[in-house]
Amino acid sequence: MKAHVVTHTHWDREWYMPFEIYRARLIKLIDELIENIDKYEDFKYFTLDGQVIAMEDYIEARPENKEKLLKLIRDKKVYVGPWYILPDEFTISGESFIRNYLIAKKIMEKLEIERMKLAYLPDMFGHNAYTPSLIKGLNLQGALVWRGVGTSSRKNEFIWQSENGLDNVNTINNFRSYTNAYQGDNSKEKMYEIINTEINELQKTTESNSVLLMNGVDHEKIYFETPEIFKNIKEHEVIHSTLDDFYKETFSNNLKLETVKGELRDPTYEPTLKDITSTRIYLKLLNFENQNNYYKYLEPLSVISMIKGKKSYTKQIEMGIKKLVKSHPHDSICGCSVDSVHRDVMTRLEEALQISDTTIAMYMDEISGSKEKGDNIILFNPNEFDIEEKVEVYMTLDKDEYSIFDGDEKIPTKIKNKGYWLLNHEKTRLILGGTKHFKLISEMDSYINKTSIISQLDKNIYKISFMAKIPALSFKTYKIKESKNQIIIGKKNKYENDLIEFKINEDGSFDLKDKINKIKYEKVNSFWDSADVGDEYNYSYIENDEEKLIGSKYKNLDYYEYKDFVEFFIEKDIPLPAYSTNTERSKKTEINIAKIKYIVYKTKSRVDVDLIYENKSKDHRLRIKMPLSKATEKIYNDGYYGLVEHPTIQENKEPISQNGGGTSYMQLNSDGYIEENVPRYATESFITDKKITFVSRGLHEYEVENKNQIKITLIRSVGQLSKNGLKTRKVGAGPTLPTPEAQCMGKYKYEYAYIFQNQQTDYEIYKHAKSYINKPLAYNSKNQLNENVIGDFSGLNIYSIKRTYNDQENTYIVRFANHENEKDFEIKLNHDYKKIDEVNMAEETIKQDIQKIKIKKGEIKTIKIYL
Repeated sequence: MKAHVVTHTHWDREWYMPFEIYRARLIKLIDELIENIDKYEDFKYFTLDGQVIAMEDYIEARPENKEKLLKLIRDKKVYVGPWYILPDEFTISGESFIRNYLIAKKIMEKLEIERMKLAYLPDMFGHNAYTPSLIKGLNLQGALVWRGVGTSSRKNEFIWQSENGLDNVNTINNFRSYTNAYQGDNSKEKMYEIINTEINELQKTTESNSVLLMNGVDHEKIYFETPEIFKNIKEHEVIHSTLDDFYKETFSNNLKLETVKGELRDPTYEPTLKDITSTRIYLKLLNFENQNNYYKYLEPLSVISMIKGKKSYTKQIEMGIKKLVKSHPHDSICGCSVDSVHRDVMTRLEEALQISDTTIAMYMDEISGSKEKGDNIILFNPNEFDIEEKVEVYMTLDKDEYSIFDGDEKIPTKIKNKGYWLLNHEKTRLILGGTKHFKLISEMDSYINKTSIISQLDKNIYKISFMAKIPALSFKTYKIKESKNQIIIGKKNKYENDLIEFKINEDGSFDLKDKINKIKYEKVNSFWDSADVGDEYNYSYIENDEEKLIGSKYKNLDYYEYKDFVEFFIEKDIPLPAYSTNTERSKKTEINIAKIKYIVYKTKSRVDVDLIYENKSKDHRLRIKMPLSKATEKIYNDGYYGLVEHPTIQENKEPISQNGGGTSYMQLNSDGYIEENVPRYATESFITDKKITFVSRGLHEYEVENKNQIKITLIRSVGQLSKNGLKTRKVGAGPTLPTPEAQCMGKYKYEYAYIFQNQQTDYEIYKHAKSYINKPLAYNSKNQLNENVIGDFSGLNIYSIKRTYNDQENTYIVRFANHENEKDFEIKLNHDYKKIDEVNMAEETIKQDIQKIKIKKGEIKTIKIYL
């Protein structure tokens, strides 16, 4: 048997130490690498963890060694890339994953160095169902994975198939982990024994003649003498190698491999640490707003500005997305680090959002042709379909007696004085989450453009709300004029239209009757709470503590009826134990406060919810309930580029044993699951049984109960990075350090909706969800704008409209998926262009000069347009 030993270090950039302390260690490591790699004849290669940012961090601190390191990379002694960072796969979008790759590609091309060709995914907390589509789309040769494969395959190699059934990649199953031959404090004699043992074990499960030994571990420095041991191993051929060479040799043979489909999150052998999707919820809320801002508004606006020959702000976009992607390593975005790390992550996310908000305003000035305010409100619909949605925008006015007009037609309008602009902007940081930042963009340019800003700071702004119809990918202009509005105010707790009957219950939840499907849903949006004595990685419970319905009655009810929608405002106290210990919840109570706004539309079967929740309790998990239309075997959520199907029941082989605290982070037998196995899943933005859909901005964690209801996690308050002895996990997951800020005290804004619909195509489900999420952008201007600059993509689901990563070209890409049956799609653009190519996700040409494109159901395509 031939063994490829790959020397590497796994570099969590920030985790149980903040970044700069880790960087000091990184500097020493690479200094020693540069100094010693040529001194040891047998030490041939070093892998820098598949992420370019480690190289970038080093060069920033040691610019004098830049060329020395680059020479080692060009000489193929040191391997970097293909990623900028190693991201989490469940709390980011597919587009963020692609931007991560493109950032690295641009850096490496500028430095004239090559990337590693393997999709190196060594320590993700499980793997997304559509990651194979990304790997194939980015033209990477295959993948290396560890956590989450579970019982699907115990072979060293398998074919990983994307959820759509179309994209397959050869995959190295690194199930003995990325540390199976690390040096640590082991002597040469011990390393000889470890290497032999690993080869003997791995050869039992390989279909090839080669096995992989990973000689490295988290933040480990390099033992240059290790390859000398290989000469003494007579039983096998052992070579110092690279991941690319191992992959090439392994898969060059015609292997008979099993196929594993979709999401990899099985906790049989390794903990997949599934509850990181709800840890430090503020990170998830802010990350969602960032991703939506950049990929649905800012990037398309930059393309429109380019088409119209206007100014470009691509460097600001690049700067903002880089800050965003720097926040996506799993220890960063998942919330499983020390508090100081997450203050840094929040700073990056806040700065990224500030860049996107201000740059959107600057592009709207360019595209509209005026920086001056006037009596027009320009709306932009980023969706590839027509929408009729509620618009909300903040504007400077002198009073509330104004209305919106569509031509000569008066549109019923809600206007409310919200105080001075600066205070409203500051509230976006005091109450974390929600779209207030987005509604303030229209007033942002006044702050940016005015010669003197002092007079702007204390001006009163008003929130304007109205329903608007906007064509696909279009701008549409409405007028604002002085006019009084009619409003009905009362204390009603119910409303009915032709589609639904809605009634608020005493506890603040609601009952709803779906008239079309004749289904009644009860206690929708009810609050449920339990102790959580877990850690940043996993929820854990107290014996005999049951999750309880928060039955306290609401205190206030206000009802406002407008022509197109009604709003209900209620306030509810949520009394909860102040804290929990490992054995009981405290007798002391804290009054947590929930302020709920329900919006019900006169022509929609949808209920929107705006929730402000003030958390004052520790060590607990608060969730909301959504009943399903009936008991079901399958539930669906959105993944990167399509629906992901899950069973509503997961079977634990046996109760999780309480022997946490071992030194190993995995088990190699299947004696029960290493982590609790329950139907708790991760979604990007929506969950559906295809008759009722829950869609949200940044709530990723949900659990199916009794096959007939789901619970969505609002907040998980914990106080430790990792704990031993959890009831839900057999092993530790990191250092046992205190993290008091992970208790998530403070105010949070959640925005989500319940959509009640007949069973429809996947396309229609996406359409309803995207209509809620991708709200109309509203912008006050002196000028008017009424046009679709880009083109017609109806019937497809657009994921990206952006300038190509090489922003020196006058080119842009459109990426879309087909959630209907196979079709021949004719590309119809509304502007002049030279040609259209089909490209991959790395923006490399596949086919030139196309006008039509055949696209299967579930397939993802990217086209490049040359202006």
